[in-house]
Amino acid sequence: MRDGASSRALVGILALDRAVGATVADESRVGNFSRGDEAYFWQKLGRALPGVLDFTLAASREQRAQLAAALRNVAAFDHHRRAVGARPIAVAIVEPIDWASLLRYSIFASRRDLNVLRGVVDGMVRADPRLRREAENVRAPIRVATRIQRAWRARRAAKGDAPSSSP
Repeated sequence: MRDGASSRALVGILALDRAVGATVADESRVGNFSRGDEAYFWQKLGRALPGVLDFTLAASREQRAQLAAALRNVAAFDHHRRAVGARPIAVAIVEPIDWASLLRYSIFASRRDLNVLRGVVDGMVRADPRLRREAENVRAPIRVATRIQRAWRARRAAKGDAPSSSP
């Protein structure tokens, strides 16, 4: 390697260490040795989908922001589910061989088709007292948060300072 290339490579490695060193450090909250909910989520995602890193490296800022928003919501939901001691519903009522297919379906299905799936899952959950209790522990705070958010948006709209686009 030429001296100039070696120097640039060393400068690049030092810059990389400054940029991501704290994130990959053993004591990082999402590091390899962390056992917190956030670390658990990212470790599972990274092991399950290592290609996501390739995607983020090639993605535009807007694509990364969309992915970050979606994953932030999934991680928060998963954290809450774990905090109330509820197992994923899929573990209890869906055969493992079908998890991936139903996940994809639930993401891309029309609203009408997704509601059919929700109806079947909700019926199965209602039929099992333990699952019903776990599901209610997960869903109740989400419903309260949704009501609060809707009321806040309605007040903003009534005052005339609603954002130009709402999610």
